[in-house]
Order: sequence, then structure tokens, then C-alpha cells
Amino acid sequence: MSTITLTVFLINGDFEVHTAGCRDIARTVKSGRVGNRFNIKVGDAGLDPTEYAVIADLWSDIISENVPETYSTEAKAVASYADNTKFYDCVKVLEPLGKPKAKTGQKLGTGPKAAVSQPMGSGNRETPKPSVKQAAKRDLATAVVMAAAAVAKDPGAYGLDLADISQDEAAKMVAQWLHHLPVNRDNWPAALPKPDRSDWR
Repeated sequence: MSTITLTVFLINGDFEVHTAGCRDIARTVKSGRVGNRFNIKVGDAGLDPTEYAVIADLWSDIISENVPETYSTEAKAVASYADNTKFYDCVKVLEPLGKPKAKTGQKLGTGPKAAVSQPMGSGNRETPKPSVKQAAKRDLATAVVMAAAAVAKDPGAYGLDLADISQDEAAKMVAQWLHHLPVNRDNWPAALPKPDRSDWR
């Protein structure tokens, strides 16, 4: 197939994917919800044209931190983050998730995010222990969540006036924004509700 450009928005911690030139892009920009915007390519000169490949590329840094510690395989991680990746109707060129091509993974990491590891077979291999660097990253992520919880619990102490946002609403928003961080879930702060995601239940 030819190369197709997709436009991706990062909004409140989730990704929204459009085909470049889609009318909904202008509406999304005008909504003021956009945190970041970039393009990725699929097809001959880009990622494999599947939703699996796009999700794996967009969430590559998080997936690499959580396989195999949180998810036993890349495929399970991709399935989890599908809930946080919205493909608009204009994106018709991608094979839907659930039917990944056998070759999926060979072009991962060619997008704007860091490369994702190749799919891991289940096998009978012993689960490797996290490296010192991975453990440090997890500690850092946990500290970030703790700091955010403190702000959500007492925004006034940080010079914030959240107007009509209640403390409970603020806590829920922060939890959803930070759900993808590779935190130590045993130390998730009591001030924040656990993210309402299937892999957290």
C-alpha cells in the first residue's frame, strides 16, 4: 500500500488518531483540549498498517517499561492501552485490533516515539527481574504520582484555585492522567482513586 499520514493528538493522557486532513482535526483544535499534536506514517514508508502497530508505537515507552513485569506479553499491553487510543472513523486504512498481522512488530519504533521491543512469546522462560534502571524509573514515577496526589489533596497550598472543581473530581482527573506511568501499584497514594481501567481492577 502507499504511505498514509495520520495525525495524532495527545489529550488528557490519551491518544486520538485521525487521517491527516480530516475535518474533525480543526474541531479538535478549536475545542482547546489538545495537549500535543504530531504526525505518524503507516504503509510502505512507515508503521505496519494495523491498529496494533500504531498503539504499540504510541505507547512504546510505557509498554517497554511494563513488559513482562505488569503484562506478560506485548500483545496484552497493547490490548490494555487500546482503551486509551481512539481511532476516528476517518481512519479506514488500518487493520482493526484483534487481527494483528503475523509481521506486526517488525516496523515498530519508526514513529515519533521510542522503539518498542519485539513481541515476546509466552514460553516457559523465567520472568526476568527488573534492572536497576527500571527500578529507578519505577521509583521516580511513583514519586511523581505521590507529588501529584499532594497537589490534588490540597491545591491551595500550591497556589492553585480550582474554581468549580471539587477535591474528588481533581483526584479522579489526576489518577486518569497518570495511570500509564510505571508506578509501584502497591504504593498508589490513598488520596487518589485507582484508575478506572480493566488492568487496575
